[in-house]
Amino acid sequence: MNMEKHKITISENGTVTITGPVQMTFFEMAELFGVFVQTIRSNVKAILKSEVVAADVASGGTMDGNLILPDYYGLDMVTALSFRINSRNAGVFRKWILGKATREMEQETNLQLFISVDNKVGKYCLN
Repeated sequence: MNMEKHKITISENGTVTITGPVQMTFFEMAELFGVFVQTIRSNVKAILKSEVVAADVASGGTMDGNLILPDYYGLDMVTALSFRINSRNAGVFRKWILGKATREMEQETNLQLFISVDNKVGKYCLN
């Protein structure tokens, strides 16, 4: 099964775009955050060792010492990296991801509750 690989982009004005399920290489993540590939590699290794994000080697991987580094990384790894890296685009992505989470929480707390009372029978109905 050859799944199409999608990556995250950040425009000059700070617009974050994700077109589908994220699968990015070290090089693509380095380009996204505007850092060296070695910065990505060392932070990915630290994240995998801490088990904050699990390695998914279904699409292949490379042995690096006693660690298997996947060929592709998903949104979970990109998000974890954004909180470890100090660059303009990492900050833009952190702000974007936190904004998404905040909007989700606000939408969940703005639920409407309708109560109707049937005076004849004395029943309450919650919708």
